[in-house]
Amino acid sequence: MPPRSARPKGIFGQKKDNPIRYLAIIASFLALPVTAQQIAVPSGRVLSLFEVIIEDDMGRFRFVLPEIADGVDFEDIVDDIDYVCSQVALPALTQAGSDVSQLVISVSAAEVAFGEPTEIVQYFQPFRRVADACVWKEF
Repeated sequence: MPPRSARPKGIFGQKKDNPIRYLAIIASFLALPVTAQQIAVPSGRVLSLFEVIIEDDMGRFRFVLPEIADGVDFEDIVDDIDYVCSQVALPALTQAGSDVSQLVISVSAAEVAFGEPTEIVQYFQPFRRVADACVWKEF
């Protein structure tokens, strides 16, 4: 594991870009109704946004869906992951004036500290930001 100082910091601890942009990203979620961190997705499930991390040219939007611990597979939520990238993450980044070009959408069964090893089920999907679209990247 990298030393603690080498690990990415949360959205408020960034030094490489304008911190006001990251506050704007968070504010875009807070400006919505109180349940805005609960995001209804095409499958009918509800994802909970629990963390946004911006580092260099990468935006990480981290969600929780407890059902994946009980057998919900990646294939079952692939459309949901596309949805939160295009309908949640990109609009928030655009509203904040961020020029991040890479995104990772992660969904875990419970909140997990970033970069920490865990047995908790997690799914990740990287995207490239092309204009106002999320384009899948392969690992």
